[in-house]
Amino acid sequence: MDKMIFDYIGKNSERFSCQLPLSKSGVALTEYLGCEVGCDWLQVYCIGIWESRNGYNIKILDYSTRHFKYVAEIYRRGELLGSVAFCPFSSIINPMGALLKLDNQVLYRYDCFKLLDEIVLGFGIQVVNITRIDLFRDFNLFKYGLEPSSVIRRYCNGEYLKAGSCNFKIQGECSYLPDFQYLRFGSNSSDFSVYLYNKSKELEQRSMKPYILERAKMLGVDVAKPVWRLEISLKSSSIKQLEKSSGDLINCDLDYFKNVVNMRQFYYIAVEKYFKFYHNDGNKRKDRNRGLVLFDLHDKDLKILKIAKSRKSTRSDKIFIRHLEAYNNEMRGISFDMSLKRDAVLQEYIDNCKLHTYYENHVKGLRKKSLKLE
Repeated sequence: MDKMIFDYIGKNSERFSCQLPLSKSGVALTEYLGCEVGCDWLQVYCIGIWESRNGYNIKILDYSTRHFKYVAEIYRRGELLGSVAFCPFSSIINPMGALLKLDNQVLYRYDCFKLLDEIVLGFGIQVVNITRIDLFRDFNLFKYGLEPSSVIRRYCNGEYLKAGSCNFKIQGECSYLPDFQYLRFGSNSSDFSVYLYNKSKELEQRSMKPYILERAKMLGVDVAKPVWRLEISLKSSSIKQLEKSSGDLINCDLDYFKNVVNMRQFYYIAVEKYFKFYHNDGNKRKDRNRGLVLFDLHDKDLKILKIAKSRKSTRSDKIFIRHLEAYNNEMRGISFDMSLKRDAVLQEYIDNCKLHTYYENHVKGLRKKSLKLE
């Protein structure tokens, strides 16, 4: 029987064993490249003008995105470093706002945060915040030799219980018995998600990227055996770290992740929070069952929190947005700098109230003479 691919979506109400500090070839590793926790996606929102300068070249591509008119590739000495989407369609986004994303390959070849600093300096732009960062670790087995596919299978048949409740998705292949290869908690649109998957299988089926396996081998992973990846994806600046002993909140921003110790620490604490399992010992409360040891928590004084910024909108919020949009449009030609500040206030207010659809359909482009009593 031919193999059958299965894909299931549902809802659910360490350190690993390998040693990774130095290259087997004896090549000295940088602090970033020598860390077992790596970065697979780095995208930031920034402000600036995009044109070739200071040894960096811009190549405009022949397509646009949903939110930006232009997409361009960034090159330095002929090497592709990343891409940038700029010139936003929406007036609530700063006209000089852009999304800068580093190319996947350079994330494995360089210290991506230092490279980003070089690009920012070369173009003279300003980084506002991270819009997405994915951190990962590659390995063969969990602690005590536990097979990753076994964790997925035992979770699906109820032997293991996931801490908390969340959406989940599994994927795999089936010829005689199911071969589980992917488990994800959180959707693609979630502020935070974590997923375990067979990286070797993904590279075989999609596109082979030698630099990924080269990095894994350099850090002690046996690439002749299945290489698994446990990856976390952060897409919101509302995620903070709480230092329990002092009560201080730590912003997980670009400066925070530039420190390799912070990046590594955040990864393990995030995995402990979002990828925590218990043995199903029959207790009604999950946390009264035995915990499943997949990794060790590095710093028990730290905890990840999500600080909610949005709230339920009211009629007064809609009136305020209408008047602020009308005022901004009337004053737009007087002071460019002040226009940018007023637009930033309007955008933040719309984000907090989650009134993007209302703005696009009923408010955008409004002027004072068009205002009506509500």
